[in-house]
Amino acid sequence: MRKKPNKFIPLSIRMLIRQLEYDGLVQESDILTVIESFYSTSEQYLTSWTYHFEELEIMEFITLKKIPNWSEIEKVVKFISNKGFFNPNNDTALFDQFMLTLQYVTQEKIDEWNLEKKYSDQRWVCIFKYFKEKDIQCDKMIIIVEYVLCLAGSNASTERVFSHITKIWTKEKTHLNVSTLKVLVINFDYTCLEFYELLKKNNLLIKKNYI
Repeated sequence: MRKKPNKFIPLSIRMLIRQLEYDGLVQESDILTVIESFYSTSEQYLTSWTYHFEELEIMEFITLKKIPNWSEIEKVVKFISNKGFFNPNNDTALFDQFMLTLQYVTQEKIDEWNLEKKYSDQRWVCIFKYFKEKDIQCDKMIIIVEYVLCLAGSNASTERVFSHITKIWTKEKTHLNVSTLKVLVINFDYTCLEFYELLKKNNLLIKKNYI
């Protein structure tokens, strides 16, 4: 961040500060101190979030731009296990399923995907469709892939939801805060596919949520 060491302030703002100082309303030195503090806070914030993104670099295998290896999967397993979304005791089954994945994900297949410009999620759909056709179990592999693909590339959608909530939930209406919503979520123990199958079999649950 180069604005801080160069003490950059837009010319229009600098002229306004000088006018306010001339009128006896502010001291330029005080304003400059606040601006420097703002730059420092911004730099700390950006550095902090950059660190969090670095933590996710281990998940690059999900792109399938090249043949993944077990060491990459192992790092992700450790990360997800620490978050409580994967049982580390299932790593042997996961290893076996990953080895079967490599029988399908050859360099020729990756070259084909790259030529077709397939997105990462479409590549994994091809893999899991193949597993289903061959009746090959891949439940542990699905957990890993689902977790990584579900990570939002941006928080823009979340911010938009909260923005709408703020407009809609007036004082006269029921206030569902984040802690309440968290308690109501019941699908933490299901994969997306398992929860989908559960909903299909339970019409009453669907009616309660949509009517």
